[in-house]
Amino acid sequence: MYLEEKRDLENAIIERAYKDEDFRSAITGGNAAAAISEAFGRELPISVNVVSDTEDAINIVLPSFDTPDEVELTDAQLEEVAGGAMDYCAWTCAVTNCGVTGCGNTSAAVNEA
Repeated sequence: MYLEEKRDLENAIIERAYKDEDFRSAITGGNAAAAISEAFGRELPISVNVVSDTEDAINIVLPSFDTPDEVELTDAQLEEVAGGAMDYCAWTCAVTNCGVTGCGNTSAAVNEA
C-alpha cells in the first residue's frame, strides 16, 4: 500500500473514530482490521494496530525506512517532480523582482515559459 493510500486510510479512520464512539471502541478493543473492513466495506491488505493517546502517554509511529532502491514513485508523484527550468523568487516583507508582495520566509517558483 502506497504512503498516500495509507495516509488517506488513516485520516478516514481517525475522522470516523472521532465521530463514532462505537467504531472507536471496536477498533481499539480487538481486531481493528475486521472492524475497519466492516465499517468501510472493503478488505484491508495489511494488518492494523490501533492505540489511543492518553493524558499520561503518547504514541509515536515511525514510518518504514525503505532503502532508496526499494522506493517506487507513483505516476502522480512523478508528475509532481517533472518539469522544466524554473526561476526562483524569494522575499521577506517587500515587493520582489518577480512582482510578488508579502511577508514571510517563503519562496515562489515562477515558470520561465
